[in-house]
Amino acid sequence: SRIRFAMRLAARRQAAAWAKLQEDHKARRAKILEQRKAETRRAKQAVRDAYRANQWTAMYHEHRAELRAFERSEQSFLGRMKNRARAIDLKKLVGSDDRKKAISDAFTALSSSGARLQWLKRDQAKREAALTAEQRGKEADATRVVRERTNERLRDARIAFEGERASLAFRCAGESAKMRAQLKTRKLDRDRAAIERSSAPEHGGDRPQSLDDAQRAMEAFKKANRGRKPCDWCQDRERD
Repeated sequence: SRIRFAMRLAARRQAAAWAKLQEDHKARRAKILEQRKAETRRAKQAVRDAYRANQWTAMYHEHRAELRAFERSEQSFLGRMKNRARAIDLKKLVGSDDRKKAISDAFTALSSSGARLQWLKRDQAKREAALTAEQRGKEADATRVVRERTNERLRDARIAFEGERASLAFRCAGESAKMRAQLKTRKLDRDRAAIERSSAPEHGGDRPQSLDDAQRAMEAFKKANRGRKPCDWCQDRERD
């Protein structure tokens, strides 16, 4: 029927609407996550640029100055003594479990310019590692802000999706209920028409159409036979 055909079309339309709702939500999530990647890269790069322009530049010049000072000191007796004093790790010498190795390292620092230079470079490497760890901590802080902002966007997108889903479910339910009601009304109309056809007289006008018609027919019969004697009834019957 026409209503059932409309119901099938509505079912296809509703299925397409649900699929589009899911795809739109998936696309919104993908876009938010892609934004997070881009913002994370920019946040890290901003920290790196700031450290490169300030802390790393300052450390680079500091280390170069230390190397030049070391080389100048090595040219004089007092300078070499100063470098030796810097190269000897007194804490390690006193508190080390391996006293022999600590003493050997101290002796090497006292006797070798190359060993003293390696000590200076190791000390600089430690400071570079510390600065690298500090920078990575700042990068982590920056990316944490991006991640929190992304989580808020994902939460808002989820809330919006749930609202759209509830609205679509309400519209689909209303549309389906309306069509079911139309189908039910059409069935009732067909049933009523069938009942009326089954109760209609087979020969036009021979049977009273309603109780009022029957009552009017009875009154007319009584009026026509009013005043007639019983014998008249008998004669009529004998003639019949």
